[in-house]
Amino acid sequence: MSNAYQPSTEADDLNPNLLFSTTWTELLVAIANGQVDAQELARQQLAGRGLDLLGKWVGYKKK
Repeated sequence: MSNAYQPSTEADDLNPNLLFSTTWTELLVAIANGQVDAQELARQQLAGRGLDLLGKWVGYKKK
């Protein structure tokens, strides 16, 4: 059983091969060398949108 991401459509916006196509080299190098945790940033972005790790609405955290 594969855990690989399968986009719901063929839209470029969902193509993981194009995810970093417009990212500056400096940032790509930092990600590649573990200086930036892309997974943690994605989790923070989901939480900021009120979504859980499955993309389901859970609301915003109370401050």
